[in-house]
Amino acid sequence: MRFFRLFGVSVLVLLLIGSVALAQDEQQTEKKASFALTVGKIYPTNSRTSDDFGGSWTRFGLTSFDPVKPNNWRLSVEGSAYRLNGEGRVRIYPITAGVIRGWNLNSKTQTYVALRTGPYWGSFDSDTLGIDENKIGLNTNAAVGMVFKKKIYAEVRYDFFSEIGGYRFDGVSVSVGLHLFDVKF
Repeated sequence: MRFFRLFGVSVLVLLLIGSVALAQDEQQTEKKASFALTVGKIYPTNSRTSDDFGGSWTRFGLTSFDPVKPNNWRLSVEGSAYRLNGEGRVRIYPITAGVIRGWNLNSKTQTYVALRTGPYWGSFDSDTLGIDENKIGLNTNAAVGMVFKKKIYAEVRYDFFSEIGGYRFDGVSVSVGLHLFDVKF
């Protein structure tokens, strides 16, 4: 339980640091950090993983969110949770940081690309497969997305995870997100 509290605090600190960095724009008179909730499906690219754990899993995330994506590269941070059940129970909790850049800005939509990397904590427990492993690994992802009316976004991304329990949990995901709240400084 102590680990989950520490992990949760780490996610919040990273999100706050990233959001403060995003807010440090000289053209912005008001400093604020924005946050969004992401929900999506990840489709594994490894056939063994897909066979043993199903064709898709749910992903939840909390991310720093800039309603107007910058025209130059800027810091982005994210914390996520992947929960899989099948031949065992797998939980993967990555915290990633990287860069994001928007283009094609107009009043209704804006496209963007993001590249992020960071550690994950993973837990794999399967009596059937004889696996009981907890580990810290690496998660890297690349995403392309679109923001609609500065509130909702949709993205397609590829996630790479270092191996856990002899399995690869890499995959393509489709996600939607909603701007939740701002913290003003």
